[in-house]
Amino acid sequence: MFPAVVRMHAEMILRPIVGGDTTDQVAGAESSSVGGGGNEMVAFSSSSPSGASCLLLHRHAKTRQLAVEASSAILSSFPSSNNTASCANENNEQKNTDEGKNTVLMESRYEGSKGGTMEDILETHVLLGWEKISSFDRSASVRTALMIAVGKTAHCVEWDKFDDASSSEEVSSITQTVGEKEQLSKFQASPSLRLLILLLGGVVDETESVRDTSFNELSKMAKYWIAGYAIDTATVDASEIRNDVKSDGTCQKEESSVVIAADMVKFYAPDIVTSLLNEMAGNWATLQRKMKAIQSLEVTIRLMNRSSQPNNNRSNCLSSVLMTSIILTLCDCARHDEENRVSHGVSSCARALGEENNMATSAINILLPGLSGETCTTKNKINLAHDQGNDDCTGAVYSSLLLSSPEHLSYAMVLLESVIRGSSELSNCNGLFVAEESQSVPRKPKEWLDSTMVFRISAVLGSKFILDMVASSELLSWSLVDTCRALVTFSESICFVGTNVDTTNTQKLESAKHRYSDSKKCKQKCKTVVNMLSCIVQLLGCKESYGIKTVTEEILERLAGKIPSVTNKHEMLELYFEDLMGQIVCKAPSHNDASVWDLDDPSLSAFDALLRYSGGKAVGEHFDIVTPTFEKHLSSYFGKNGDDGTDSGMDPTTYSVRISIMALLETVVSDKSLPRHLLHPFTAKLIESSIIPNMQWRAGGMASALRKLSAATLFSLLRFDGATADCLFQTAPRLVPVLTSNLEDDDGSTRELVCSSLAIIFDLLHGVLGEEAVTRLYPSLVKCLDDSCDIVRYAACRALKSFLKSVPASHFCGTPVDYIVDQLLVHLDDPDTRFQDTILDVITVALDIDLDLVVKKCTAARSSHRSTHFCDMLLQRADEKAALKKAIGF
Repeated sequence: MFPAVVRMHAEMILRPIVGGDTTDQVAGAESSSVGGGGNEMVAFSSSSPSGASCLLLHRHAKTRQLAVEASSAILSSFPSSNNTASCANENNEQKNTDEGKNTVLMESRYEGSKGGTMEDILETHVLLGWEKISSFDRSASVRTALMIAVGKTAHCVEWDKFDDASSSEEVSSITQTVGEKEQLSKFQASPSLRLLILLLGGVVDETESVRDTSFNELSKMAKYWIAGYAIDTATVDASEIRNDVKSDGTCQKEESSVVIAADMVKFYAPDIVTSLLNEMAGNWATLQRKMKAIQSLEVTIRLMNRSSQPNNNRSNCLSSVLMTSIILTLCDCARHDEENRVSHGVSSCARALGEENNMATSAINILLPGLSGETCTTKNKINLAHDQGNDDCTGAVYSSLLLSSPEHLSYAMVLLESVIRGSSELSNCNGLFVAEESQSVPRKPKEWLDSTMVFRISAVLGSKFILDMVASSELLSWSLVDTCRALVTFSESICFVGTNVDTTNTQKLESAKHRYSDSKKCKQKCKTVVNMLSCIVQLLGCKESYGIKTVTEEILERLAGKIPSVTNKHEMLELYFEDLMGQIVCKAPSHNDASVWDLDDPSLSAFDALLRYSGGKAVGEHFDIVTPTFEKHLSSYFGKNGDDGTDSGMDPTTYSVRISIMALLETVVSDKSLPRHLLHPFTAKLIESSIIPNMQWRAGGMASALRKLSAATLFSLLRFDGATADCLFQTAPRLVPVLTSNLEDDDGSTRELVCSSLAIIFDLLHGVLGEEAVTRLYPSLVKCLDDSCDIVRYAACRALKSFLKSVPASHFCGTPVDYIVDQLLVHLDDPDTRFQDTILDVITVALDIDLDLVVKKCTAARSSHRSTHFCDMLLQRADEKAALKKAIGF
């Protein structure tokens, strides 16, 4: 009689324990966690009178634990919905006694009043409070008691059944329901399903005792469900569950606890996933509940991956629209994660998708079209068709809803990276599914990550749609770095796409690696590697402030280690240099087009990174395809032209681009690893089209900076033997006048670089300069001896010394030599003794031009100098040269 009394007054008894019914509790808002002491529970807001004072939300954990146990005991007083025979026997026995007659009479009155079945009481009074405890209660003892109560109650509720005839229709209904985000809330989960989700949430609890209890109850529930609701009271120990699992994550025994639980979860997967997506997508969901829903979704997917049941109409429903909803919801959760607290759970959930071939392939087929920028009105240009049977517009829906900005693109890329990692990583799901000692054991990638899939992924990552956004988005650049690292790390067949190598056969794969490693000159190129290198080069060209270059260089080294035909990254870039350069130029404006790269153009940063990281040898061997880019952006006809065809001026953006490219050219020509003989055929044209136009004088600070950088490039080219005498002979008529005009530049560094360059030019053009060139040059060179900058004065001495040596003495006769000697004698009395030594060396060379004139002028100037030391040294050298000439009869 006592259970009947409890049933009749269940609502009244439950109200002080768990609060009011669902309608009352929904009105109450959830508040933030309260820590410290025994108050470890998140209470309802005071706006919910019935929920504010219930025992389930009491400040003391022991009271809340007893409240959970009491609510479970009240529910157990109801007859099991699945045990109708025992319920009928109980009623018959009650009718044979006087007490039974009274009980029947009371129950008949109760049925006519406000009340209901156990499922009604469970749904309207108990479940919502239990769900809040699962997400918010900080006491492990309370959560453990909750899992036991859930398992006990699950044996008494009625479970949904689906026969083969209605399976297909039911699955279609669910997938259509979740096709749109706003339709998720229309799905109503049954009480039995909500109990199952509570246990799945306990499986991923942060406390080991709660996890073990949850899985014990889940296993017993699954055995009861599989046996046709015949309750199995045998205790399943958590350690036994772990022993049933191999080191690679698979079960040792076909009927293990994990597999039994997985079979049940897989059967109800559409309902579970739909309910969890509803929780994750709801704007009303708090952070704790959203995190719990994400973790529950992960454990659901991992259990499905371990199921022994073959796919059928019901268990193979995580594809197409439902899979699209999973991807969309995960990405949306990550995008709105301002405190970065659910991102880890989102990544773990995506890694779970990568564990199983069908789900991984479906996820990739959803992500790739969106990442490539496709819509429902554009065709797939890189052959990213969906699998047979998938919804044709899945990718289009995903693209239009998700990829409206680089931020959206980056979160989608995080999911792609996680799916790739899931193909090889061992995720232990908080220790329940993988043995502890095997967590660090590497695992061969799943079959879905074959060479074809790797190529498809790399083609999207290296597409213009993504690479054009990387340079302007730090978040997207890091996402691309992580995805490239995962693909290079976990793919074993990345370098054999298009080589007719069976990458699924381990023996053939190792044989191919050995064969390719023996052929250092192998020119077999892989399109996947080209795509990956395009990503890497673009990432290397990103801003320093992003902080991704070190990681990107590691990826470059790791990729080089996977290509048998190369030994380091420089050889790899040399092998693929032409392909990479072709992609960069294809994205750039045509050479016949007047338009050029802007300063923030991704092609410019990629071009810069490719040349800087490839090494001198690779650049030198392909200088024929590099030079046109320099010429186009640095030529005299770059920018707006006047009516006469001359450059009429450049805006600041144009100067910035020129400065950037000129700095790159200076780096290239000063690279000691660049073979000079590879550079010589292009030097003359480079000087004519790229250097001379930018050394012409223009007003403004940016024009001055460009002149200085151009002078530095010319000096580096000459200093490192990048120019021959024949090259300078062709360019000198236009180069030397421009250099001479820059001797009067306002910037001292520019004047110093010009003087140093002239010194090298004079050395290479020995005996070539004529009288006219001497007449134009010597006044400017001598004037530099009076420069206000000491480095210019010393550089002028070197240039003047080479000038006097390289020109025939007859070209200096008369005014030139007379003026030069007079000025040198003036500076021979300079206060700086070091400069006096330098001047002495220069004027000593003048003795070979006209010894008598130098002696005469030195003797006259000796009396006017502060010290006769340097004049005496000069006269002594003159006597030595005169004696030498007399001795040889000259």
